[in-house]
Amino acid sequence: MLTACSNDEDIYITGDPFNNKPHISVKAATPNPLQVDTDSLTLLIHYFDGDGDLGTTDTAAHTIFISDSRLQNDIKSFYIPPLAPTDQKITIEGDLKVQIKMNLLDSSVASEEAIISVWLNDRKGNESNVAVSPTIELLR
Repeated sequence: MLTACSNDEDIYITGDPFNNKPHISVKAATPNPLQVDTDSLTLLIHYFDGDGDLGTTDTAAHTIFISDSRLQNDIKSFYIPPLAPTDQKITIEGDLKVQIKMNLLDSSVASEEAIISVWLNDRKGNESNVAVSPTIELLR
């Protein structure tokens, strides 16, 4: 069971504590519009995981994945440390903050629009849903 409610500012997800597949949502993508020369995009990602196995002690393992709608087949991945004790099976819920440097792909334009997609894998290999940002306006 997955329930969601939203208002103009935030989207919150509450998952089934017996479901071990992580669930995420993008709560915020700021600033928007974004000045590419001076700003980085900050994504606030809300997560819920029924067995608490998000993140890993293996710093070479990448468990968060991010793609930009303007780039085909260009997926960036990053390490997340354990978000709960690795020897316990507990339900966890919280927020991750991710910063991304954005650029204009076409140097001849004054602005572009991008949508960022994010998903996670837990330690057992369960893949979360794909959370999508609002449209982000990138300005020169």
